[in-house]
Amino acid sequence: MFEYVISGKGYIYIGGGWQTLEKGDMFIVGKNDERNFYSDPKDPMHKIWCGFSSDYIDTMLISYGISSGVYKADVLKYFERIYETAKGDTPEQEKILVVADSIHKIILKIASSKPLEKTLCYQIENELIASIYKNIGL
Repeated sequence: MFEYVISGKGYIYIGGGWQTLEKGDMFIVGKNDERNFYSDPKDPMHKIWCGFSSDYIDTMLISYGISSGVYKADVLKYFERIYETAKGDTPEQEKILVVADSIHKIILKIASSKPLEKTLCYQIENELIASIYKNIGL
């Protein structure tokens, strides 16, 4: 599940500890994760979320080294795009494409905030580039 805090403040227990959630935070919760969250009573948290079950998305998250947790990523526009598409009169096939594209952009945005050398995708890219340069002769 992907969730984005629109306003307010809250707390989430994930990955063995409590973390503070604030406006602009995005968090990912895996289907098997132990979790608990609540809003701050003085400044209640409002959020937008999307839930899914997809081996493809799970593989993308693993490939980019993204696990359950809280991320600082400017992704509200993608959540809003998913929401507006889902509630609109868009044909079903187009809805699927828009949602898939938006989720992919969310994952890339999170991945771009992580150190690149730690992601599997980056390591694969480096190996491919290195093998190309080894085989180029001038």
